Amino acid sequence: MSTGFAKPPLKQAENYDIYTESEHGQFAVRGLSRETCIDQIYLNGLHTVLPFWIENSGSRRQSLTVHIDDSKVLDVQQHNANWEAATAQQRASFVKVVHGEAGRMATMICSAETQREFNEAFNQIDGIRRIDLEAGQTAELALLLLPPQSTCQSPTINNGQDEPNGEERSRTDFRFGECSGKVTLRAASGDSLICDVRGRFCRSVLEMEPATSRVYLDDCVVGRTYERTLRVRNASAIALDWTMAVVETTDASALGSTLQVQAADSESDVMGGRLEHGARRQIVVRYTPQAVGEFLCRFAVENANDTGNTRHWVFRARASQRAKPRRVELLSVGDIDFGECTSGMWYRSDVALKNIGDATVAVRFRVEGNLAGLAVRVRDETGAALTGAEDDASNDAGDDAAGGGEGEALESASLGSETVNTTTQASGTADITGAGSSTVGDGSRRTHSHTRAHQAVLLDEVLIKPGAVRTVSLAVMGSSATPSGQFLRQSFTLFCECAAPASGPAAKSVATAPAFVERLTIPCTLNMCTPVVRVTPALLDFGSVDVGTLKTMYLTIENLSPVPATVVCVLESKVINCTRAPIVVPPRQTEAVRVDIYPRRINARYRKQIIVRNIHSRGNDSVVDVRSVHVDQRRMAYHNMFYKTLVSGCEQNFVDFGAVPMHARAVRSIALANLCTRTLTLELAPSDAASIAAYTAVPRAPSAGAV
Repeated sequence: MSTGFAKPPLKQAENYDIYTESEHGQFAVRGLSRETCIDQIYLNGLHTVLPFWIENSGSRRQSLTVHIDDSKVLDVQQHNANWEAATAQQRASFVKVVHGEAGRMATMICSAETQREFNEAFNQIDGIRRIDLEAGQTAELALLLLPPQSTCQSPTINNGQDEPNGEERSRTDFRFGECSGKVTLRAASGDSLICDVRGRFCRSVLEMEPATSRVYLDDCVVGRTYERTLRVRNASAIALDWTMAVVETTDASALGSTLQVQAADSESDVMGGRLEHGARRQIVVRYTPQAVGEFLCRFAVENANDTGNTRHWVFRARASQRAKPRRVELLSVGDIDFGECTSGMWYRSDVALKNIGDATVAVRFRVEGNLAGLAVRVRDETGAALTGAEDDASNDAGDDAAGGGEGEALESASLGSETVNTTTQASGTADITGAGSSTVGDGSRRTHSHTRAHQAVLLDEVLIKPGAVRTVSLAVMGSSATPSGQFLRQSFTLFCECAAPASGPAAKSVATAPAFVERLTIPCTLNMCTPVVRVTPALLDFGSVDVGTLKTMYLTIENLSPVPATVVCVLESKVINCTRAPIVVPPRQTEAVRVDIYPRRINARYRKQIIVRNIHSRGNDSVVDVRSVHVDQRRMAYHNMFYKTLVSGCEQNFVDFGAVPMHARAVRSIALANLCTRTLTLELAPSDAASIAAYTAVPRAPSAGAV
C-alpha cells in the first residue's frame, strides 16, 4: 500500500492531486484521502459537491461496492448533472486544497460561488452503491455532503466591548459545527479502502444594525439634507457575500439624486460586497427632498450564501416647505427593543409623551410593519385599556400564559379585553405591501411576508393637556404562527400622530380633526421564538402489573428551542398519576416526568393517553399512549367490593404531596367510603413508617352546655 501524488490532467480540480491506493493496491482513489476534511461549508440546506475519481489499477475488470454509513450525511453519485455542466474554468478552480499530505490527511474547500449556480434537485437523486471498472479505467464520481439541518449550534455572545462607544447591545455569533461520515469501497477480491469524511459547517447570518430596519424622517424641509447611518454585519464565523436591491419605491427617478445610498468610507454606491467574520459595512443614507410630499423606498439586503436570510429595510420621509414647531415631545427612549421574546407571553414597554404647547393635543396611535403572528396593544397610565391590533393567529397562544423575559412581561389579564383584529377591522387596516415579498428564516423553514406580514393598523387616541405628561404602555405578544424553535426578528413602528382636537361633539375624535400638526415615530423590534418540545417515548408499556402494586416509568421532555418552554400534562385516570403542575423546561435541556400506575381491578387490556400540552404552541402537543395488563395475584380486587378511597372528592388511589421542604410536614386527607351495609374495620399500615404516618380523625367532644 502506498499513498502519494500524481500529476493531474489539464483543467481538472485541484484535489485530483491527492492519490490514495487501496489496501492491496488493486484500485486507487483520486481526490480523497483516508481522512478528508471539507471546510467552510455553508449551512443553508444545500448539498456540497466534491468530485473524486476511482481508478482500476489491476489488469482485470473489477466490480466495487460503495457503502455509506448510517450518518445520513454522505452520498455518492456516478453522474452529477451540476458538476458535468460546469465549465472548464469552474472545474479548475472549484476545489482548493488547503492542506494535503502524502499520508492520511487532506483539507479542502469547495467554491461557494460555483455551487450557487447548481440545481439542488440534481443533488438529491439517489446515489450509487456499485460501480464496474474495466482494466485501467478511471471513473469520475461526486461525493455529496449535507450537514444535518437540525444541528443546534450554540452561539457565542459578544458583550459589546469592541463596539464603538459601547453603545451596541450584545451580539450573537454563530460558530462552526462538525459532522462526519464514512465511505467504504470494497472489491470482490476483498481489497478495500475506507475514507473518513468530516465536514466543518457554519450558518451564514446577515444582520442589520440598528435592528429596527426602519427609518422615518418626519417634517423634512425641501432643499435640506438629512443623513442616517446603518450597518450591515456578518454575525457568523464564516465569510458571506451580500447584495442590496430596491424592491419598492414611490419615485424611481429620485434614487441617486434625492436619495443617495453610499459607503461611509468611500463615495461609491453600495449594492453589495463580501464580509469576513464579524466584519461590518457602514452605509450612509442621504435624503434631500426636492418637492413637498411623502417618499417611500424599500430595500432588500440578501445574504447570497443563504437566500432565506434576507433583511428588508424601509426608508420613509415627509417633506414640507418650512419647518413646523413641535407640540409634543417624546420623553422615553426613541427606539424600543423588546429583546428575545417567547410566544404566548406579553412584553411591555412604556412610552411617555409631553405636551409642550399651550393647547390640548389629541394623539392617535398607529402601528405599521411586520405584524404577522403578533398581537399589539396600547394601555394608558390610568389603567384604562385602549384598543389594540391583534393578529388572528395569536389566539392560539392563549391568554392564560404569562411569564418573564428581556423587557417587561405582563399577564394578558391586566391589559383589558378590547382589541381590533387586523383581519376583520377593515376600516383600521391598510395593506401597504409593495412589489416583491420578503423572506426570513433559514433554508429549512421560511416565512414569506406577503399581505398579512406588512400592515398598518389604527389604534385609539388620548388627549394631553398643556404641560401634561401622558404615559402609555405598548405591549406585544407572539403566537405559534412564528417559526418554531428559531428566533424570528420582527420590526414595526408605532406612530404617535398629533393634532388639535375638533370642537363640539367630535372633540375626542382625531378622525374629524384638522390636518395633523406632527407625527412622532418609534421604531420597535423583537426576536420572537416559539418553543418546541419533543416527548419520548411515545408509548409507555408497563407490562403486567399486580393490583394494589405501584409501578413507575418516566417520560422525557426535551426542549429543542433556545428559550424556556412550559408544558402541562393532561390526564384523566383513577389508575395513572403524573404531575399536573406546569413544567418549565430550560433551553436545550430535558426534564423527566414520573408516571405512576396503581391498578384497582383486573383488566387484561388497559389503555390510556397522556397529553403533553405546549402552552406556547398547541400544534406542538404530544400524545403518549399508556398500556398495561392488570392481574390480581394477591386478590387485592376483593377489597373494592367493601370500600373505596376518595381524594378531594374523587375516587382515586393516589395522593400527591407536591414539593415538600426537607424536615417539614405535609398533610393530605383521604376519605374511606363504606360500600357495605355493615360496619367495617380497616387496618392502615404505611409502607415506609419513617416517612409516612397515617392518622384518623378524633370525634370532637360536645361543648359545655350542649344538649
